[in-house]
Amino acid sequence: MENGESRAIAIANNKGGVGKTSISINLADRLAKRGHDVLVIDTDPSGNLTEGVGLKDAFQNGTHFGQFLDDDEDEDVGFSDIIVPGEETGLPFDVMPSHEDLAHYQTRIDSKRMSMTWMDEQIVQPLLEQVYDFIVIDTEASPDSLWMDSAIYAAGNVIVPLDDGGESVSGFEMLRDRQIDPIRKHRDVDILALVPNETSNNNELRELIEILEEQYPEYTPSFARIERFDDSVGPGIRDRIQIKRAWKDGIPLSEYEPDHEMIERFDVLADIAERGGVDG
Repeated sequence: MENGESRAIAIANNKGGVGKTSISINLADRLAKRGHDVLVIDTDPSGNLTEGVGLKDAFQNGTHFGQFLDDDEDEDVGFSDIIVPGEETGLPFDVMPSHEDLAHYQTRIDSKRMSMTWMDEQIVQPLLEQVYDFIVIDTEASPDSLWMDSAIYAAGNVIVPLDDGGESVSGFEMLRDRQIDPIRKHRDVDILALVPNETSNNNELRELIEILEEQYPEYTPSFARIERFDDSVGPGIRDRIQIKRAWKDGIPLSEYEPDHEMIERFDVLADIAERGGVDG
């Protein structure tokens, strides 16, 4: 993609606990604060993002995109039924929440031919550019998830959060080899960034940063470089209690603590999203 184009971006890793949801929420917040129209889609049946933007009731009671995608549904479900506007939540972006029944709908939809393409054809293509500048898709941590494969296919762009340690890179390589590369046989998929997330300043983090700089410098953000160990903050998006408290309160970090030091790093991710990669 050329600079300045609208983009859908999947935040993906088939390992849980790497902070996909916090990156999704705060990346969307920074893009919206730059004047972009942004939609966040929670495709994880656990609904962590949905809860983290204050929509727990929608997770249990709302109409959801599984019903929208399933053409066997009796009810006529439209975008207005499955998208919660920012005006209703006080957030700077719109949200397509998850739902507790999504796992059930995944089984139904997975049995149908070409099901992996449906999110792209029925959600992303009609909304991207026509309605939204950016669509950020939070994914389920499962290599066997239709929703995760559909999100990567629909987005065509991926940001991969990583936790401390060299084994985290192996997890990324498994994601690339088993999920991203097979999808690339059908459409282009760009890896925008590998993001050390929820990090602490320790030997495992140094091992991760060294591997990224040696093997994947084209995917490594400026805040995830070895020289950042000389800073008082250290490299990566740090493990900060304020990020967790913001999620608990259903708001982005910038709404919880506007001057927090990690906001600048989410801004770097917004730069990467706008440019279409670390180097643009």
